[in-house]
Amino acid sequence: MSKHSSSGTAWAKTRQQVLERDHHICVYCGAEATQVDHVLAKANGGGDDLSNLVAACQPCNNRKSDKHMPRVNYYASHWLDRL
Repeated sequence: MSKHSSSGTAWAKTRQQVLERDHHICVYCGAEATQVDHVLAKANGGGDDLSNLVAACQPCNNRKSDKHMPRVNYYASHWLDRL
Protein backbone atom coordinates (compact mmCIF):
# COMPACT_ATOMS: atom_id res chain seq x y z
CA MET A 1 0.00 0.00 0.00
CA SER A 2 1.26 3.49 -0.85
CA LYS A 3 2.20 5.80 2.00
CA HIS A 4 -0.24 8.27 0.43
CA SER A 5 -3.33 6.03 0.57
CA SER A 6 -5.83 5.79 3.39
CA SER A 7 -7.62 2.53 4.01
CA GLY A 8 -8.69 0.12 6.73
CA THR A 9 -11.14 0.13 9.60
CA ALA A 10 -9.73 3.26 11.26
CA TRP A 11 -10.00 5.18 7.97
CA ALA A 12 -13.58 3.95 7.44
CA LYS A 13 -14.55 5.36 10.86
CA THR A 14 -12.76 8.65 10.23
CA ARG A 15 -14.35 8.93 6.78
CA GLN A 16 -17.82 8.43 8.22
CA GLN A 17 -17.14 11.04 10.94
CA VAL A 18 -16.12 13.62 8.34
CA LEU A 19 -19.11 12.93 6.07
CA GLU A 20 -21.50 13.23 9.02
CA ARG A 21 -19.77 16.36 10.34
CA ASP A 22 -20.09 18.03 6.93
CA HIS A 23 -23.65 16.70 6.43
CA HIS A 24 -22.61 14.85 3.24
CA ILE A 25 -22.26 18.23 1.46
CA CYS A 26 -19.19 18.91 -0.69
CA VAL A 27 -17.28 21.86 0.77
CA TYR A 28 -16.14 22.91 -2.70
CA CYS A 29 -19.40 23.02 -4.68
CA GLY A 30 -22.32 22.08 -2.40
CA ALA A 31 -23.20 18.82 -4.18
CA GLU A 32 -23.76 15.56 -2.32
CA ALA A 33 -20.44 14.39 -0.89
CA THR A 34 -19.53 10.72 -1.14
CA GLN A 35 -15.79 11.04 -0.53
CA VAL A 36 -13.40 12.63 1.93
CA ASP A 37 -10.62 14.93 0.76
CA HIS A 38 -7.36 15.89 2.43
CA VAL A 39 -7.20 19.72 2.34
CA LEU A 40 -3.41 19.50 2.39
CA ALA A 41 -2.79 16.37 0.31
CA LYS A 42 -0.92 13.50 1.90
CA ALA A 43 1.51 13.76 -1.03
CA ASN A 44 2.31 17.28 0.22
CA GLY A 45 2.67 16.32 3.88
CA GLY A 46 -0.97 16.44 5.04
CA GLY A 47 -2.28 13.98 7.60
CA ASP A 48 -5.48 12.16 8.47
CA ASP A 49 -6.43 14.43 11.38
CA LEU A 50 -10.01 15.73 11.25
CA SER A 51 -8.88 19.34 10.80
CA ASN A 52 -7.29 18.35 7.45
CA LEU A 53 -10.27 16.37 6.13
CA VAL A 54 -13.42 17.62 4.40
CA ALA A 55 -16.38 16.05 2.63
CA ALA A 56 -16.19 16.25 -1.17
CA CYS A 57 -18.08 15.02 -4.20
CA GLN A 58 -16.21 12.75 -6.59
CA PRO A 59 -15.77 15.35 -9.38
CA CYS A 60 -14.29 17.95 -7.00
CA ASN A 61 -12.07 15.40 -5.26
CA ASN A 62 -10.78 14.13 -8.62
CA ARG A 63 -10.28 17.66 -9.98
CA LYS A 64 -8.42 18.79 -6.86
CA SER A 65 -5.99 15.85 -6.80
CA ASP A 66 -2.96 17.04 -4.79
CA LYS A 67 -3.56 20.74 -5.52
CA HIS A 68 -4.91 23.28 -3.04
CA MET A 69 -8.51 24.47 -3.52
CA PRO A 70 -10.11 27.01 -1.21
CA ARG A 71 -13.28 26.05 0.63
CA VAL A 72 -16.50 27.73 -0.37
CA ASN A 73 -17.10 30.78 1.82
CA TYR A 74 -20.72 31.26 0.85
CA TYR A 75 -23.83 29.10 0.83
CA ALA A 76 -26.85 28.56 -1.31
CA SER A 77 -30.12 28.49 0.60
CA HIS A 78 -31.11 25.14 -0.98
CA TRP A 79 -28.07 23.53 0.70
CA LEU A 80 -29.71 24.20 4.06
CA ASP A 81 -32.65 21.95 3.08
CA ARG A 82 -30.25 19.01 3.35
CA LEU A 83 -29.42 19.66 6.99
